[in-house]
Amino acid sequence: MPRPVLLAVLFASAIASSMEAQQPARTTVENHHAWLTYLGDHALFAGSKTSLHLESQIRRGDLGGDWQQLLLRGGLARALSPGVRATGGYAFVRTYPYGEAPVRTAFPEHRTWQQLSLAHGAGSLSVTHRYRLEQRWIGLMGTADPTQVMSWRYANRFRYMARASLPVAGDATQPARPYLAGSGELFASFGRDVQLNVFDQSRLVVALGRHVTPTLRVEAGYLHQYLLKQTGRDAESNHTLQLSILSAAPLPF
Repeated sequence: MPRPVLLAVLFASAIASSMEAQQPARTTVENHHAWLTYLGDHALFAGSKTSLHLESQIRRGDLGGDWQQLLLRGGLARALSPGVRATGGYAFVRTYPYGEAPVRTAFPEHRTWQQLSLAHGAGSLSVTHRYRLEQRWIGLMGTADPTQVMSWRYANRFRYMARASLPVAGDATQPARPYLAGSGELFASFGRDVQLNVFDQSRLVVALGRHVTPTLRVEAGYLHQYLLKQTGRDAESNHTLQLSILSAAPLPF
C-alpha cells in the first residue's frame, strides 16, 4: 500500500479509536445483508468535463429477505483538473425495520451533498481519496400514525474514503483484466442534535472487479459496516455481500 493511503487509513483508524474510547458501554448486534448498487458518471457529451452522477442502491436485510434501505442519489460532477473532481447533488433514503434491533417503523431521509475526489496512480495501484459533506433531514415518525412524518431532525455528516485497486491477471496493456479493490470509509456526524454518536459508522470493503466494456465495470465483494446508533449505546456489526455495476458511458444524446 502506498504511503499516502497507509497514512490516511492509519489516521482514520486513530480517529475512530479515539471516538470509540469516549463512548459508554454498548450492545452490538450482528446482521447479514445484501446490497445491489448502480453507480454511473455519465458525461453530458463526448469530451465534456461535466457529467451526470446517478446512483441507486437496493439494500436488503437477512441476505435479501427483507428491505433494509433504498437509496437514490443524483448530482452533477465537474472535472477540475486531471484526477480532481467536484460533485454535488441530492439523495433520498428510506430505512426500514430490519435485523436484530429494528427501528419502530420505516422512515425517510432527504440529503444534499458535496464531495471532492482526488485520484492518482502509485505504481500499478489506482488510488482515490474522497471527501464528502452531507446535510441530512431525517424523518421522525408520529406515534399515533407511524406512517406520517411528525417532524424532521437535521444533522451534518462528514465522510472520508480511501480506495485502492490493483490489476491481478492478464496482459498489462488490456483494461479488461480483473482487479482487486479495497476501501475504508469513516463517517463522523456533527451539529446541534448530535451528542452521543459523533462517530457514526465505518465501512471496510474488499472486492473483485472486471471491465465488461471500456466504460462498464462489475464488482463483487464483502463489506463490513460498523454502525453506531443515535443513542450512543447501541451498535450494529453488519456483514454484507455487495454487487456493484459502475458505468462511465456518456449520455446517448
